[in-house]
Amino acid sequence: MLKVIIRGLPADNDIKELINEIQLHGFNPDHVSVLHNRHNNTNMPLFLVVPRKSHETQEIYNIPNIGYFRVKIMALKKKIACAML
Repeated sequence: MLKVIIRGLPADNDIKELINEIQLHGFNPDHVSVLHNRHNNTNMPLFLVVPRKSHETQEIYNIPNIGYFRVKIMALKKKIACAML
């Protein structure tokens, strides 16, 4: 399952508008959500997008703009944490 992060949008950006913009670029996302800061419980300007599987899914990294904002789309890096002993 491919999970990507969108950087460069304001934290208060509407999820429905973001889904519409992604669909205009030819991708149908399964899930879109804003990421939260765990310490102070505020929204971060990062959006998690899970696109549906297709042959063109890798092309999502080539989207330069969403709306009037220049964005950077990158793969989600999972944290590797040590188990507490």
